[in-house]
Amino acid sequence: MSFICADGETGNLIDILPTRKLPRLTNYFLGCINPEEVKFLVTDMNAAYFQLTKRVLPNAKVVIDRFHIVKHMNQAFNEFRIREMNELLKTGQKSHAEKQKKNWRFLLKNRANINHYEYKTWKSFRAPKYPFLTEAMMIDCLAFPRP
Repeated sequence: MSFICADGETGNLIDILPTRKLPRLTNYFLGCINPEEVKFLVTDMNAAYFQLTKRVLPNAKVVIDRFHIVKHMNQAFNEFRIREMNELLKTGQKSHAEKQKKNWRFLLKNRANINHYEYKTWKSFRAPKYPFLTEAMMIDCLAFPRP
């Protein structure tokens, strides 16, 4: 995997290094004219970048990019959701586990985009117990299953 070096203000590409390994990055940045002038190092959480900043870029602040933060949060949430689904299966709540399996995307939906007003029927939530639900109500039923 390569290391992409770009100007954070202009977006201009500065260089692409063939590796992300610490010794190569250290040599590269030590060879730069003013490594102490680097203000930020935007990273994908690679441990080498944190060490690089301490060793070679003393004035740089490490910034973890939003994409990787969201990616890791989604991954952690999905691992948690699967554990909870398995617990539901172990305790004999198969229908709730199946609802979570079929509708997991709703649990990741941005709160600002959840419909709180339009009532409708949902494939996983049938009448008579659930005749009409808003999207918000359906998500509540997924997140907090009642036996």
